[in-house]
Amino acid sequence: MNPQSAYYLSFNTGYPNAFDKALGRSGSQLMVHGDCSSRGCYAMTDEQIAEIYSLGRESFFGGQRAFQFQAYPFKMTPVNMAGTATTRTCRSGK
Repeated sequence: MNPQSAYYLSFNTGYPNAFDKALGRSGSQLMVHGDCSSRGCYAMTDEQIAEIYSLGRESFFGGQRAFQFQAYPFKMTPVNMAGTATTRTCRSGK
């Protein structure tokens, strides 16, 4: 959690994690933040990051040590989700 962000609130996604590094992926400080502008991070409106940030903050106040972040390569509409229902993934092995 980064309340001192140059943007309006932010948190670090943890990329690259150990799995990503083992696959040779690089990078640092991939953040989710407000201000609707970015050069590589996940930017959203200040209102949206305030809601996500508050959920994360409250989870820590409640005793959690972490929260899960997931990013998808498309907008999760019913049509897009249906189109990926038969997509082969590394985890499913199908």
